[in-house]
Amino acid sequence: MAIIFTFRAQDGQGPLYKQLARYFRQEIAQGHLVSGEFLPSIRQLTRNLKLSRTTVEAA
Repeated sequence: MAIIFTFRAQDGQGPLYKQLARYFRQEIAQGHLVSGEFLPSIRQLTRNLKLSRTTVEAA
């Protein structure tokens, strides 16, 4: 099953990598990401989210 992320960056909400990390924490807290479930690869996330590899790695 493919995971679909709906992350959208918001102006004035801090660095992009922190926004992305916060988004992932919220997804875990809401039960959308469960223990033992793998995230897509960094390269796949960069394509899907249209972010740089450095930003995704830092998050």
